[in-house]
Amino acid sequence: MNAQELITLPDIARLADVQRPVVSVWRTRSRGTEFPFPESKQKIGSQELFASEEIVQWLQATGRGNNPEFKEDSAAYATLARENFPLITALLALQQFLGQPLAQFSTNELLDAADELDPDDQCLYSEIEAGHGNLTFIAGYVDKLIDASYGALPAFQSLFNDRFRANEISISRTALSEPACGLVAKCALELAGPDSVFHEATPGGSDLIYALMQLVEESTSLQIQLPTAVEERDASRLTVRRLKMLLAANESFIAASPSNRIKPIIHLAQYPSPEMQDDDPLAVLQAIDDLVLELGPSHSAIVIAPANALVNATEHKEDANVRASILRMGRVRAAALLPPGHFLFKPRTALGL
Repeated sequence: MNAQELITLPDIARLADVQRPVVSVWRTRSRGTEFPFPESKQKIGSQELFASEEIVQWLQATGRGNNPEFKEDSAAYATLARENFPLITALLALQQFLGQPLAQFSTNELLDAADELDPDDQCLYSEIEAGHGNLTFIAGYVDKLIDASYGALPAFQSLFNDRFRANEISISRTALSEPACGLVAKCALELAGPDSVFHEATPGGSDLIYALMQLVEESTSLQIQLPTAVEERDASRLTVRRLKMLLAANESFIAASPSNRIKPIIHLAQYPSPEMQDDDPLAVLQAIDDLVLELGPSHSAIVIAPANALVNATEHKEDANVRASILRMGRVRAAALLPPGHFLFKPRTALGL
């Protein structure tokens, strides 16, 4: 049994649209009946894994659950998507750009297509090449995932929203709440002029730009600057994949040319970030100091970060010195304290804007 065919008990509950304890009741009460609950195929620690196909067959035979489309949705709940997050998201991007089912291509054809679409290997070629040994099987799985989600971009975003259950520590431990991201996005739109370009300065992040895109109407033109230099890090590459997919999905979204000091650019940044997970006030302040130094005369920046770096009183001399240095540059226009609960990994930590 391949790992990609497996599903956990919590995911069975989600697939069937029932509470988790209900699945345990099903297992217990179906023993000795005509349709006993399928046996687990693997165990990792205390977590049991079941064959997704057998679970689908059992749900069909018993009529259990509240999701009439569980067969079609089953691909979205397989452990493969979370265990192979970089490869799956890269193949989703590839399928969106090709516009054709991936299962019809051979391994070499998929690699050639990835090379053609990503010649500088900024966002997907390395991930797809790394899955070379099992690529045709996983490509078929990705097609099912796309069918279950009604498109490559919805499937991608669904996986991204499920980041807390995937093995993607950098993007889960730095995630902000939707209201916090929305607040930054709304501020950015208020500052924007007709020629403004939006750029997410968060190292390895894309949540703020995504929130911005969700706020505007489909026909609204929006200039988005992609990262100018992509680090050899999963988070940076994931950022480029996500932004390119979002840009391709809406013709009104335009990929702007690299930043210059004359063009009106609004930088959005959050700290800590997927590539700078240190939330120490000094590290955060130094990162903001670097950002302010790069601002041109027509640039603006909106920064969201822990309040103990931005607005709370500090007893640490070095923190105070860096904060004073930022203020002396004369670029700070406003600062606000936000209530706790918006830094999801540390919900008691208050943020500042």
